Amino acid sequence: MTDDEIRRKVAEKFRRHELPRAIPDPLHDDEVEEYEPVTSGGSGEPCCACEQMIGVAEKGRMLLHSSDRRRFPFHGRCFKLWLEERKRPQPRAAQ
Repeated sequence: MTDDEIRRKVAEKFRRHELPRAIPDPLHDDEVEEYEPVTSGGSGEPCCACEQMIGVAEKGRMLLHSSDRRRFPFHGRCFKLWLEERKRPQPRAAQ
């Protein structure tokens, strides 16, 4: 899958609210000690950006933990594309 294809998938998931645009703030999660919003991991799960499985031996895999306990596993490459894509301006909704 090309970077452009992954970017389109990420943008569509932003529009459908299936992916967060922000990294959760650990200061607002009082229920979890040692809360880390981003860790390495996610092997054996589908990537939330490209939807392909993340291999156990893959380097750079990342796992985003939301404060509501949802998990968003990424390939390393897909995580970098998500970081870039989340900074792009959102298209305005039609009124």
